[in-house]
Amino acid sequence: MTLRSLTALLLLALALPAGAAKVRVEGLTSCSEDQALVLLGDRLTYVSARPASPSRADDAAFLLERLLNQQGFSEPVVTWSLPGGDTIVLHVNEGPRSSLGTVTVQGVDETTAANIVAQFETAHRRQKGLLDNTTPYLPENNATGITNATDLLRSEGYWQGSVTIASSRRDPKTGTVNITLEAHTGSLYRLATPRLQTNGGIDPDLARQLNVLTGELANTTNINHARNKVTSFYRTQGFQFADIQMTAEHRGGITRLVFSIKSGERFRVGEVKVTGRKKTKEGRIEERFEGLTGEYYDSGVFDDRIRQLFATGAFQTLRLENTVQPGGVLDVTLHVKEIKP
Repeated sequence: MTLRSLTALLLLALALPAGAAKVRVEGLTSCSEDQALVLLGDRLTYVSARPASPSRADDAAFLLERLLNQQGFSEPVVTWSLPGGDTIVLHVNEGPRSSLGTVTVQGVDETTAANIVAQFETAHRRQKGLLDNTTPYLPENNATGITNATDLLRSEGYWQGSVTIASSRRDPKTGTVNITLEAHTGSLYRLATPRLQTNGGIDPDLARQLNVLTGELANTTNINHARNKVTSFYRTQGFQFADIQMTAEHRGGITRLVFSIKSGERFRVGEVKVTGRKKTKEGRIEERFEGLTGEYYDSGVFDDRIRQLFATGAFQTLRLENTVQPGGVLDVTLHVKEIKP
C-alpha cells in the first residue's frame, strides 16, 4: 500500500463516529481491498455515518458496483453480508474488464483520420482510469465519440460528412477493445452570399463586408467571422440591444447564412458618470470618455477605454452599467474599485 493510500485510510477511520459501519471488501482481483476503499473515498461517508444495516449494505454494494462499471467492468456482481460488529462485508465478482485499445479510421486522409481519432477518444478519456494507466471502455461513450468526430468534419466545412463504427473487437486475453471507424467527408461546402432579413434597410457597408466571404470555405472560422461582422456592425452603430439570429442552409455544396435581425432602438451616449472613486483625481477617469456624449453608442469603444484604465494598474475592478433614458439615450455609469496601496 502506498503512503498516500495509508494516510487516506487513517483519516477515514479517524473520521468515523462511534458505532459507525465498517466496510470490508472481498474477492477483488484488479486491486487490493485498501485501494478499493480509497477509491470509494467520500462515497462511503453516508454509509459509514450510521451503524451497519441491510439498507446501508445495499448502498455500499451499489456504490462499489457503480465504481467498477465506470472502470470498464461490464458485468460486476457485488453482494453483501453482515457478520456483526457493525461490519459490512462486500463480496465481489468483478467479471471481465474492457479498456480502450487502438482506434483507426478508414476512408479519409491521415491528418483527418488522426483528428477524428482524437475527437472519438476524448469521449472515452473523460472517464479516468483509476486502476491503471489504461482508459476504461464504456460502450455508451461511443455515441458521444461519434458526435464529436462528426462535428469535427462539419467544423471544417464537410456538412454532409459522417462517421460510423465499422467494427469493434475485444481481445479476450488483454481486454482491450480495438475500434475501426468509417468516415465519409462528402463535398466541401463553400459560403454563398448571406441573406439579411431586417426590419429596416440593408446597409451597403455591411453587405460589402459580408460579400468578401462569398466563395470561402463554410468552416467554423468563416461562419463565426460572418456572425461577428453582423453583430459588431449593429453594436457599433448604436443598436446596443439588437436581436440577431443566424441559421445556416446547406444544399449541394453551398452554405447560405441567414441573419434575422431586429435592430431595435438606436441609442446615443448620454451622461457618463463614475462611482467608487476614492484616490483618483476628479476628472482623471472622465477624460478617458471625452467626446463620446452625443455619439452613437459603441460598446467596443467603451471596452477599449476600460482596457486602457486597467492598464494603468490603479484599478481592481471596472464595471459598466447602462441606463436607458427617453429619446434613445443611454446613460453610462462606470463603477470602479481602486487597488489598495
